Formats: sequence, structure tokens, C-alpha cells
Amino acid sequence: MQNADSNMAKKNNKTSTSLDVESVQKQTQSEVLPHDEISLRAHAIFEREGRQQGNDVDHWNRAQEELRSDRLRNEDIERPSKID
Repeated sequence: MQNADSNMAKKNNKTSTSLDVESVQKQTQSEVLPHDEISLRAHAIFEREGRQQGNDVDHWNRAQEELRSDRLRNEDIERPSKID
């Protein structure tokens, strides 16, 4: 019985992971960021943090997050406020 439970847990984990990947893909498709913008921002983070090697993936991910955040902030600024 323990083996069956273990296999079920693995199957459920695999399904969960698949759903996570699908949601990330949908989010990524709707928020396409130019490679050059991400690269420049990642390099700026690298410089800002003292040019330490080995954090390139973290810098890349943070650059994407910062750029998305900047875009959302800009959308809020550009959106006209309702006047009642």
C-alpha cells in the first residue's frame, strides 16, 4: 500500500509541476520582454552588486521581475483616473 501511495504522490507532484509550467508559459506569453532589455537590466544588477560572478541566473530573473514591475507601474500612471 505504501508503494501505491508513493506512486500517487509522485503522479500528483508531476501534475502540479505541469500546471505550474503552463501558468508560467501563459504569463510569459502575455508579458514578452525583449532580450536586450533583460540583458541590460541584469548587467546593471551585476554591476550594482559588486560584479560578483556566479549569480547570473538570479540577476536575469530579478531583471525580468524589475522590468515587469516597471511596466505595471507605468501602466498605472498612464491609465486615466475616473472622475465621478
